[in-house]
Amino acid sequence: MRKMQSVETVGNYAVERYGYRPQEECWILAVDTQLNLLDEQLIARGTLNQVAIHPRDVFRHLIAVNAYGFMMIHNHPSGNLSASNGDQLVLQQYQCCSALMLINFFDFLIVSKQGYRSYRHSNLWHEITLQSLLDA
Repeated sequence: MRKMQSVETVGNYAVERYGYRPQEECWILAVDTQLNLLDEQLIARGTLNQVAIHPRDVFRHLIAVNAYGFMMIHNHPSGNLSASNGDQLVLQQYQCCSALMLINFFDFLIVSKQGYRSYRHSNLWHEITLQSLLDA
């Protein structure tokens, strides 16, 4: 996959590539202004049911590849596509960081061998902007 054409394209790619992994992992897909894939990077590998993801590792990499934006992909080996409380916290944390860094956060996908769930296309995504952070 060289271009992010749709959530379905990214989701199907992510299921095939990451959905069958035995440990939780987090991957970043960095893109340019035309949504062409610049880089695909494993950010963290965890255990059967959790992974620790630090914004410093993600944004250091995004800046190094001169990314316009990114998608985060997180697998659930259990097959459960529901978001945990930890997943919700990660989403909010990365939305805030991306707003401050002015690097577009396009989506957060949970994947398993059963399929994928896009946060952007669910009721879990609440847009956070730099202005909303400044107004808080």
